[in-house]
Amino acid sequence: MKVELVDYIEKINSSFIEARKTYAEWYNTFIEDDNRHLAELKATKKDYTTEGYNNRLAAILDEKRVHAGKIAAQIDRFNAHVAKLRESCKAEFKDTYSITPRSLDMAAVELIKSGILTDAELLDLAQTEYVNNATMLRYIGNTLQKSEDKAMQQKGAALMARSQNNLHLELFDELVRICNSCLRPEHYDAGGRLIDIERAYELSNNMEAELYNNAYTEIKNKALQYSAELSD
Repeated sequence: MKVELVDYIEKINSSFIEARKTYAEWYNTFIEDDNRHLAELKATKKDYTTEGYNNRLAAILDEKRVHAGKIAAQIDRFNAHVAKLRESCKAEFKDTYSITPRSLDMAAVELIKSGILTDAELLDLAQTEYVNNATMLRYIGNTLQKSEDKAMQQKGAALMARSQNNLHLELFDELVRICNSCLRPEHYDAGGRLIDIERAYELSNNMEAELYNNAYTEIKNKALQYSAELSD
């Protein structure tokens, strides 16, 4: 069974869209309602005693904090969901994109060690037979880096870079990081300063409009090169 990294990227996107939809609905329903109550209270301040006004103000602000907390909790659920997706992704791609002895093709290793293959044949072997085998890519890359041909040395270095552990998870994590920038669950600005939920919501909308769609498309395109074959 073939597993595609892009499937995981699309699942993150679907979860993000749902989280953003709920965030917007809850904000526009509850926070806007709280703000309307605050505006009405301030407009009718003269109708209250000082104690009555302060008590009503405290009650509205408490309710607003509860609503803001519920929004943050919903976003926490998004992160809990994608954390489970990450564990599944990590498990399914473990053998393909991790360096493990069981991923060595010993017949190929012996052939390479014999020295009968040219550098070009080694490179072709890596690019055709082991594109999704990080262990063999690293083995062949290491061999090519010892070539007397500088161009082949560079090709070997590229294979070594391609074989680095968990590059697929870096794409996964990058998309989740961008999702959180657009969700602003902790209501902090880019400088780490605590802000109110109105400013957080404004920033989340700006981040989504300016960053998310382009970043998602770029990450999805990069993810197309990652797949794994699982035994049924």
